[in-house]
Amino acid sequence: MVSPGSMKGKPYRTIVSAQGQKYRETTIDYHANLSSFATNSFNPPQQVDNYVCDRGVCGIHTKTIYEEYDAYGNVEIEKFYADANASHYRKIERSFTSAEANWLVGLPLTEDIYDGSGKRMARSQYFYDGVATGVAGCNEKSTNTTPSKGNITRIERWFNDPLATGMGNPEVRMAYYANGNLACTRDPNANPSTVYYDDSTSTFPVRVINALQQETKTKYYGVDDEPADMGLYGQVKSVTALHLIADTNPPATTMEYDEFGRKKKVTAPDTTWTSWDYISFGTVGLQHVMIDNSATDNSPGLTSWTYFDGLGRTYLQKQDGPGGKTIAAETEYNITGTVKRTSMPYFYGRNPAVYNIYL
Repeated sequence: MVSPGSMKGKPYRTIVSAQGQKYRETTIDYHANLSSFATNSFNPPQQVDNYVCDRGVCGIHTKTIYEEYDAYGNVEIEKFYADANASHYRKIERSFTSAEANWLVGLPLTEDIYDGSGKRMARSQYFYDGVATGVAGCNEKSTNTTPSKGNITRIERWFNDPLATGMGNPEVRMAYYANGNLACTRDPNANPSTVYYDDSTSTFPVRVINALQQETKTKYYGVDDEPADMGLYGQVKSVTALHLIADTNPPATTMEYDEFGRKKKVTAPDTTWTSWDYISFGTVGLQHVMIDNSATDNSPGLTSWTYFDGLGRTYLQKQDGPGGKTIAAETEYNITGTVKRTSMPYFYGRNPAVYNIYL
C-alpha cells in the first residue's frame, strides 16, 4: 500500500454489512508512481481483492492484479485469480494505439488471453480507418493501425490452428459515411449488411438491408415529416418485419407513447395489440404497471399487473387465470437488497402462498 500525499481520499476498502454482519468486502492496493509517469502522481490500482461473505464468514476470495499500464493509463497486463490462494489465473495482455495530433489516444490494438500455463486461448486485433467512405469500404481490408478518425474498420479474431485446417483468422469489417455513421458491416463469411439514415438529420437508421436482401424499415416520430402526434421526437413509430426489398406491402409493427415518453401501445402486423397503463406512480404500495394483451379491439385478452417498491424492485406480479381467478407470485428482499424469498404461483385471494427461501 502506498501512502504519498496524493493518495488521500482514494478508497482502499469497501465493506457491505447489515445488522453487524459482513456480506461483501473489496480492498484495493495501489501502485507507487509508475516510471512512465515520473513527473506526475499516477497511482492506479495494483491489486483488487473481492471477498463474498455469509453473515461475517468470508468463503470466496478472488483477486485481480494490474501489473502494467501504458503512458496513457491503459491496463496492458492483467491477471485474474478465481481463487486468490491458487496459482492458476487468467492473464490478459493488451496493446494500444494513439494519434495525438488527431486527439486520439488509448484505442485498443491487440488483446491476448492466456490460461495459467501460458497457453494462448484467444486473440483479437483491431484496425482503424484506411478504407473508402460509404458502403464500398466493406470490400476493402484495412491494415491500418494508426488511426486518423478513429473509426474501427476491421476486427480479426485468432483461429486456433489455421495451418491444419487451411482456414484463416475470421474477421469482421466495417465502413462509415463521411459524417461517421456506420454504413455497412461484413461478417466472417463475407456477408454484407448496409445501413441508411434519415434525410433530415442523417442520425436515425431508417433502412437496414442484410445479406439476403431482406430489408427492415423504421419510422420515427418527428423525423422526415412524420408527425409527432403519438410520441416524442425520435421515438420509434413503426418497424417493418424482415421482407424482400421487392415486397410492395410489407407488414409493420406500430408504437405509441404517452406524454412522458413511456410505451403506451404496440400493434402487431396482424392487428393484435399490447397496451401499458401506469397506475398510482409515486405511491409506494399502490404503484404498478398494467399490461393488457388483446387479440383484436373487440376480443379481450390477458391482463397482467406488476407492482414495484420505492427502489424499483418488483415485489408482486399478477395475471389473469382460468375461471376468473388471478394468478400471483411474490418476491421479498433482505435489507441488503438480495432476494429473501419468492412464492410459487398461486391463486390470489384464494390460496395461501408457498415460498422458496434463500439462505
